[in-house]
Amino acid sequence: DNHEFNISASIGISVFPDNADNFSDLMKYGNMAMYYVKQRGKNDYFFYQDELGERISYNTFIINQIRKALEEKQFKLQYQPIVNLKTGEVGAFETLLRWHNPVKGYISPMEYIPLIEETGQIIDVTSYVLRMVIEQKSLWNKKGFTGFRVGVNISNKSLVKCGLDKELEGILREYDVSPREIVLEVTETVFADNISYCVDSLLRVDRLGIQMALDDFGTGYSSLAMLRSLPIKYIK
Repeated sequence: DNHEFNISASIGISVFPDNADNFSDLMKYGNMAMYYVKQRGKNDYFFYQDELGERISYNTFIINQIRKALEEKQFKLQYQPIVNLKTGEVGAFETLLRWHNPVKGYISPMEYIPLIEETGQIIDVTSYVLRMVIEQKSLWNKKGFTGFRVGVNISNKSLVKCGLDKELEGILREYDVSPREIVLEVTETVFADNISYCVDSLLRVDRLGIQMALDDFGTGYSSLAMLRSLPIKYIK
């Protein structure tokens, strides 16, 4: 009907008998190679390699272990001090997530954060971290360690989900922690897809009294003009 279509091809290739000697496995490995092409930007071809299968198996293991890690509290938090260079005082802490798996041992965040972002499990992990941080801040307050803020990295998916402000409000009330003691850190990539919705979510959190920090500023999407529309307290 006089319409023109530009079609690309993502091709995964498995070789008989080097990769497998039966139809089922050849198709499976070919599919793995094809999806690898799609992840790299599509419109290309790739020959299956054993390393690819090992990486996919490892990624599958990680994804399947996340739920168990949350249930068994395998995730731990470390707190990195932010020091005032003029006074030498610690004014805040930044929260770092660490995972020690019973089978694999220490697993770097670079290995699992992108995966759980992709699967959506990052929302549950973020909720877990928020509760642990606010609980820890409450314990510090009760021991007399006050006067500092704690920063928490918030995932893009968690920021745009409905009810983040209500979730935070409930946890803060439960542990009797002031919103002013918590800083949520977001990366500027959060504004790439749906800036209007993200700004609305940030404003709802800001109205609670929680301060916001913009991480990795200047590496991607943000501009100085954009900062005028954002309730950002700190730029990193």
